[in-house]
Amino acid sequence: MDDSSDARAEGPRLDRLVERHRQFLEERFPFWGRSQANALARQVDDGSLTIRPWTARDERAIGVAWVQTADGGLRVHGLWTEPTGPGPVTELLADLPRERAGTVQVVTDVLPGFDAEAQEDHFAGLGYWHRAKVLMRRSPDAARIAPPRSPRIRPIAPTDLLAVTRVYAAAYADRPGEFWAWAVPSAAQEAERDLRRHLGPTGGWSDSFLADASQVWDDAGTVRGAVLLVRGGRGHPWIDDLIVEPAFHRQGIGRALLEAAIARVTSQGPETLDLAAIRFGAPYRLYRRLEFEEVPPPECRLDGHWVRGPTPF
Repeated sequence: MDDSSDARAEGPRLDRLVERHRQFLEERFPFWGRSQANALARQVDDGSLTIRPWTARDERAIGVAWVQTADGGLRVHGLWTEPTGPGPVTELLADLPRERAGTVQVVTDVLPGFDAEAQEDHFAGLGYWHRAKVLMRRSPDAARIAPPRSPRIRPIAPTDLLAVTRVYAAAYADRPGEFWAWAVPSAAQEAERDLRRHLGPTGGWSDSFLADASQVWDDAGTVRGAVLLVRGGRGHPWIDDLIVEPAFHRQGIGRALLEAAIARVTSQGPETLDLAAIRFGAPYRLYRRLEFEEVPPPECRLDGHWVRGPTPF
């Protein structure tokens, strides 16, 4: 493996591997694969990630990895091998720490040719836990929710996006090292890019963003939390994120925001709501209390990460 500048010098072969990885993501995960590939490309361009080519010692396999060096070790946010499968992937991951100072701490589970059972056998045996996302759905038959009577909750405005960016940056900077690449070092920049996709070409909201249902917690003019909804790929409202500034956790703000969003969405009648959640911790328990249930994802598996060390939950 080599530095990103040298990697780009490999030219056509590297370009082909990167393009095959993009095709794999888009074909295997139609709902989010393209945005994942675009995020990797952006983070290479801004220096958050480097692309590292790889050739097996017996030269029977080649590959590429998107890698970040952060406090505590290396994070692998994407990889592709030819041929695909557990053998080449395992060899690539074994070579990486020998080439770079540090231990691999995080590996995305979007691994080509490496099914869930094989991942479990491999990573669990090496002392990793799986930070898995699950699809959760609130059915139209769930109980109606009255909107919270708080003057601090209001619909989001385009001018709130910069403030919400600051909430994202504070929240992810406070999380442990398993979170994805934009947590460090470019949380604010990547969060702003991510949020700007909700804007249309003239500065208003995009057609897919559900602005009336998306809410912020306004604390005397300062946004401390937000819930963002979009029209999901299957036609249901999708809760894109529920985020609260860490200093304001455990005050019921997240629940109030989510209840306000649900009340808005269902004000004209029953409606299905979807979201993706980590299957541990306080947010997951909140979703269950508000009658979200796990359902099989349409793409067989949502994204997640293998993280070195015991589960923090």
